[in-house]
Amino acid sequence: MMDSIYADVVAMIFTVSNSLKALAYVPTIRKLVTLKQPAAGQSELTWMMWIVCNASLTLHLYELNGRAVNLLIASTVASAVMCLLCWVLIRRASWRYRDAQSQGAAQRSWAR
Repeated sequence: MMDSIYADVVAMIFTVSNSLKALAYVPTIRKLVTLKQPAAGQSELTWMMWIVCNASLTLHLYELNGRAVNLLIASTVASAVMCLLCWVLIRRASWRYRDAQSQGAAQRSWAR
């Protein structure tokens, strides 16, 4: 009986904290959406690693849960999606910056 209560409490704490973790990405996402230059201080490799870690945790929990989805799994999916969104926005900022730089270089060459 006590083991069941303990497991339920641990699962609830993990689900709530992981859900809050997914929300914690929102300020970073808001900043990345407005960037007009490369995302300085944001490592693409780190964000890709977070995506892999969250996805593998999700798959592991899914398998442990008999291939059934529950709130625990949904919260890890949310975290993985938020990490993926951050990575996409970092890439987008880099692409935009490169495009702006190449357009500026092309305009300067025409002015000569």
